[in-house]
Formats: sequence, structure tokens, C-alpha cells
Amino acid sequence: METLQTPDVSVVIPCYNVAAWVGDALNSVLNQKDVSLEIIAVDDGSSDETVSAIADWISLHPKVSAQLICQPNTGACAARNQGLSVAKGSYVQFLDADDVLLPGKIRAQIELLAKYPEAEYVAGAFNRLNVDGDKTALYPAEPGFFSVFAGLAGITSANLFRRSSLNAIGGWKEDLGSSQEAELMFRLLMKSDQYIAHKELLTEVRERASGRITQSNPVRRVKNYLHVRLAMYESFRDERPAEWGKARQDLDAFLFSTIALLNRLSPGAWKEYRSYLTKPSSLKPIAGLSAAKIKLARWVGYPMYFRIMSLLPKPVL
Repeated sequence: METLQTPDVSVVIPCYNVAAWVGDALNSVLNQKDVSLEIIAVDDGSSDETVSAIADWISLHPKVSAQLICQPNTGACAARNQGLSVAKGSYVQFLDADDVLLPGKIRAQIELLAKYPEAEYVAGAFNRLNVDGDKTALYPAEPGFFSVFAGLAGITSANLFRRSSLNAIGGWKEDLGSSQEAELMFRLLMKSDQYIAHKELLTEVRERASGRITQSNPVRRVKNYLHVRLAMYESFRDERPAEWGKARQDLDAFLFSTIALLNRLSPGAWKEYRSYLTKPSSLKPIAGLSAAKIKLARWVGYPMYFRIMSLLPKPVL
């Protein structure tokens, strides 16, 4: 890792009660080679030893361009925006404090953005390590609106962004309870249509049982997820009707599947969103929506379909 007065990349790390984790995240940045970096750690009102852990790491690495910013607890997106506001790099790597970057991650994605100057960001592949230690490899789908809409365009720590593009759209929406990265990438996509799907596994996303900056109960989380998609759907429909028309069948099926999930968690919730439900005959199978479910909805109609599905055991999210 090289550090220069004007770095190539600003690594912004939002932190909340991650004293046991943040050292690994910082060390993974230190292990990035052939790129000049600055580290901006933003503590979001931690109540554990996070601040001292970061301060100690910085003191042990005096040659690294690193700073610690402390703010009251206002959420991950506010912490990311705070870091973005002082970033100097041409590119921005947001890194959640419990995740790690594998060697070569940032260099590889900088080269992609240099090769494709019309692209706003890189959507990266990543390994998800759950609390039991099981690892799952997840890859971004091919670039397109539906990939962003369905959450298949990378994840915060796996991606790399142009700082100018982030500033042009005003950074992160700080009032969202979930789906912040999909909403951010949607606004970037609406700006230029271009991003890169990078299929090399160079990020590890490590799940914790508790303590993340943004948490909510399952109903609230799915509602937030759905409301972000509805806003994206309406914006896409209003601003790009021709493209929306081509993608509509996929989008409608995805909305139906999400509304059905919410209804299983909160029976009767589907009624609030009935205006977004197309005729069952126009649905197509996608992940989470099988041909059998579509056939049942066509046969019994939506009211009975949702009543039947609400009798199933509630999903664990």
C-alpha cells in the first residue's frame, strides 16, 4: 500500500461497536498493493472500544494516511457521507468494518474503471461468511436495471465507485433503513446506464449476529426493502418508459414476490400494495416465485392466494 499527498483511492470505513473486527478490515486495506490510498474511519457513536482500537491501529502505522472521525450515532449512510465529504481520492472504496478486502481487490477494479471510463462503478463478487463459518460465493449479475432492482449488483464492500459520480448524485440517502446500496446504484445507473460486473472473488463479507449500524425487525426490514423498490420502479417508469416497458414483466414479478414475502410476515399487508399487482396471467417465474405459485394465483385470485400463503410458517430472515 502506497500513500501519497493525493491518493488514488479513499477507503471509507463506517464503524459501530466493531472493536473486535475493525483491525482485520484495516489490515486488509494495508495489504492492497500498487495503489495509493487514504483511510477514513468514521465512528458512528460506538459504545465499546472501537475508537481506541482504531486510534491504536493508526498510531502503529504512522506512514499510512489515515484519519478517525467521530460522530453521534446517526447511521451507516451518514457515516459514509461524512467520509465521502473529506475524501480526496478519484475512487472511493466503502468498507464495512466487519468485512475484509482480499489482496489486489482495489487495483483490479481501478484498472477496470480506467479501461471503461463511461462506467460509474464496479459491482464486485464476494464471499459471504455467515456466523457459523459457512462461506457462500455470490457474483453480480450482468449489468442492467433489473440486476440493481433485485439486489444482484454487488454489495457495498465489494464495489468500487468514482468519487465524482457519487458527488454528482448527492451520496447516500441517509433516511433509508435498508437497501441503501441498491438505491445508490440505481441513481448512478439512471445517470449514465453503465457499470461493470466484476466476477473475481476479492471481498469477504462477514456476518455478525448483532451490532450492525442498521438493524430492524423483519417486517420493517422487508417494508423498507419494498418501498425502495417501489420508488425505483416509479422513477424508472416515469423517466424511461420505453426501457421500463421492456423490463416490466420481470419487475412486476419481483414486486409480486416481495409483496408476498411481506404478507407472510404480516398477513393482510398485501392490500396496501394492490395497485402494484398486475394480473396473475402476466406473471413469470423468477427466483422466489415458482410456476406453481403463479398457477395457484391465477386459479384462486389474489385475495385467496395471499390468505393461503399467510397460513404457511413465517420465513426466517
